[in-house]
Amino acid sequence: MLVLDVDEAEAEQLLATLDPLAAMARSDAQAVAALHERVRTSESAVPRLLDDVRAQADAIKRDLSNKNVDEEVAPLRLEHLYQVLVECDDESAQRRLFEQLTQQGYQCRVLVL
Repeated sequence: MLVLDVDEAEAEQLLATLDPLAAMARSDAQAVAALHERVRTSESAVPRLLDDVRAQADAIKRDLSNKNVDEEVAPLRLEHLYQVLVECDDESAQRRLFEQLTQQGYQCRVLVL
């Protein structure tokens, strides 16, 4: 398990540098595929996101093999996941809110952080 314990300012610094660092990186298709195989989650959106990343990475790789390396390649685009995290006073309040939202048709998951 990898846990990153940073304060808000450190998190903002990481986020501000993530895209530029990722843009400079070269991907290792085998390492990425192995990582995707190891990822286990109960969140149904994560496998779809990983499949989307893999498909777009494959498309970029095909584009690069068909183009001059100096030509611009379309950026990787990821599907947005819109989520809301609600803090509850206790477990019973969490249960009531979960039941209310699922009855209204929302896809919900219970988390204890």
